[in-house]
Amino acid sequence: MALPYYSKKRDDGLTSGDMGIWLYLPDLKKEIGHLSKNDLGQLPLRTFGSLVSSYEFAKNSLYCAGKGLYILRKTMEIYLELLKLGTNLGKFNLLTDVYLKVMEYLRDGQQETFHCNEQIKIVKDQDIEVRLKIILDKYHSLYEHNYKYSITLPVYCFDLIASHKDLNKKSIEDYCNDDVSYKVDKINSGLGYNLMNDAKLLLNGVDPHIRNAIGHKKVKFDLNHKVILSDRDGWQNEFNYGDLDALVESLHLNIYAHFSAMTLYIYNHKDELENDSRFSSRKYTDLKDLQHDIYEEIKKAYFIPIDIKFDEENSKIICNVKKEGGFDYPSSFMGNIDGKCFYEDIPPRKGDEQSLRVIYSIAPYDTIFKECEFNVYEWNDKLTGTVIVNLAEWNKIVKVRHTKEDLDKHIIKNTFVNKD
Repeated sequence: MALPYYSKKRDDGLTSGDMGIWLYLPDLKKEIGHLSKNDLGQLPLRTFGSLVSSYEFAKNSLYCAGKGLYILRKTMEIYLELLKLGTNLGKFNLLTDVYLKVMEYLRDGQQETFHCNEQIKIVKDQDIEVRLKIILDKYHSLYEHNYKYSITLPVYCFDLIASHKDLNKKSIEDYCNDDVSYKVDKINSGLGYNLMNDAKLLLNGVDPHIRNAIGHKKVKFDLNHKVILSDRDGWQNEFNYGDLDALVESLHLNIYAHFSAMTLYIYNHKDELENDSRFSSRKYTDLKDLQHDIYEEIKKAYFIPIDIKFDEENSKIICNVKKEGGFDYPSSFMGNIDGKCFYEDIPPRKGDEQSLRVIYSIAPYDTIFKECEFNVYEWNDKLTGTVIVNLAEWNKIVKVRHTKEDLDKHIIKNTFVNKD
């Protein structure tokens, strides 16, 4: 799930991989186009990709009986309705402050979720008890490291509407770190407000009893491939794998809706944020944030990440990746976007071009690192080539009008030359 972070930069030259994402444009306009004040087709590629991720998850949900897209849309509607009410109270600047703080926490949350998904893939053929433990871990991760923060904005808006006492005594960070159960109570207290949409949708998949059972390790496995969860207040219930998988999907879909709503909220106010440096560039103070974003760019370049290292002593970022299979031969790409047909012959991907694309995508970010090294390996772990770039110089160049030749001057090393 790509994080909802608005950037004013829009790539005008689409690659073949980018075109695949834009094929979703008509469907997204149909489902959620009414929630955007601006043309979804003008969204930056990365931001549009986050909406596509939400759409795909909702469309392919297993347990929503074909209503995944409906639930996604209606949850986004109540989320954005509350943000609009908060904005109409003259609190737009304050809400953007809350948004930015929420985003800081969500980057770590997304890393947690990624690791859980990887574990689920690894244990898919193992004993049911092992799979139950992993699905419980994922629920806890979604609950405590994602939902806890993504629900903060609508809760804050409920407090603005009610002039809640917390507004005067709590910082934005305090709001983010309030227990989910406390935030749920606030949402339930606001259900009586005269809202156009159903605020109960914001609670889909949220069960404090199950969270407490997992957190307090009140979990027992029986011989019938079921798990018994209990809470300290005497609550107890029995679940099979399907029950828990459906609950995880419901919560995950809820979080996707939050992310998409936040994306559109910022996009709807892009004119007000035009000169706000917090939304046009990123300055990294936490290497986890930087690692997460580099990882996402590596995946978009059709590489498989091995590891990302930060050599602070030598001021260098070192990325080790593998080439994905299936891209060693030319292919064709064709389609239709909003009535415009296109056809493209795609040559085999070149390791140095893929590497430089990743480095170019992270070059605008302000970091402490002066160089970036990319090592690309084949499937058999044989090193294909290395690219090293003067990242500090690229950081300066990409912020102004530039040419490819301007960038090429600062490629320190490229062992791919005459290989690919």
